[in-house]
Amino acid sequence: MLKRTITGLSMAAVMIYALLTSITTALLLLSVILVFSAVEWNRHFNFSAPKLKGLYFFITIILLCTVLGIIVYSNPFLPIHSLYGILSHAASVFILYVCYQIFIKNKSPLSFCNSIFAYAYLLLPIVIAALFLVDQFELHRWWIFTLIFMNWGNDTMAYLIGRPFGKTPLAPKISPKKTVEGTIGGVFGCLLGAWIMNTYFVANPLPLSLLILLAVMISIVGSLGDLFESALKRSIDIKDSGSILPGHGGFLDRFDSFYFIIPVGVLLLYIFETYYL
Repeated sequence: MLKRTITGLSMAAVMIYALLTSITTALLLLSVILVFSAVEWNRHFNFSAPKLKGLYFFITIILLCTVLGIIVYSNPFLPIHSLYGILSHAASVFILYVCYQIFIKNKSPLSFCNSIFAYAYLLLPIVIAALFLVDQFELHRWWIFTLIFMNWGNDTMAYLIGRPFGKTPLAPKISPKKTVEGTIGGVFGCLLGAWIMNTYFVANPLPLSLLILLAVMISIVGSLGDLFESALKRSIDIKDSGSILPGHGGFLDRFDSFYFIIPVGVLLLYIFETYYL
């Protein structure tokens, strides 16, 4: 527990520094998350055709990022605001499709274990976060941090409530320790995190109704991201995706919710900024 706490606090300090210092440090943070997540994905889950292994996998990711960067900075007809709006819509639909296939249709997670899926699952959320930050860094860095802080609140309260009071399994075949009671506690933790950030840190605070909607959606989507990663690991019988983060496992273990909450969170914020603020 001590090791997990120290690692968690260290990661929080690094993320706060990176997000609040400059656009360069923020983009470097996103790059580190992507690279280490891609390494773990390539090691454990990239085994069905079409398949790109090792160096070729990373070269492809770098090329895609480069091409996207050229498009963003050389295309006056599609502003960054519109681009991350389109991509967040697409990514959210993709997340909905994946959750439907796995949790409703009971499709095997192994069917998603390929390089093409990795581009949508790993690369797209990072690109969306990067575009969101580049668009209005001084404002949007606080919203990215808010999404992360809400997810921390969700995870923390789910653990604190679920461990002593959790009696009803949420998805026993996927994650036996996750309970309905813990999940409900996570919603309140997410709401608390959203209220703290919205009240004291965000420059353009949301109305209470929109804030509650955002927090509830992030709590639900974050839990789905955690369950999806658990389903992937259970399908190949591993406990952790890595060991680089003591007490937490690997980057995919720590950022499983991140890859779901960023597209959905940015989509909601895009809609709020466009139509309500």
